[in-house]
Amino acid sequence: MVDTTQESGAPAADLAAAAQTIDVAAVCGGVLAGFGLDPSEALATVEAAGEQMRAALERLVAGE
Repeated sequence: MVDTTQESGAPAADLAAAAQTIDVAAVCGGVLAGFGLDPSEALATVEAAGEQMRAALERLVAGE
């Protein structure tokens, strides 16, 4: 699984895109784990999108 979320420059749009990435990766990870497969790549995607969300929130707080 590859995180295709790219920053748009608009914090609210970046938050929405990262949230969608997390939703999809979490479902994929759950399906993989359900079949006894390694969900680590999905977890890495969720972690990366979480960092993107944090950065977007910081920009919102800063008033960008």
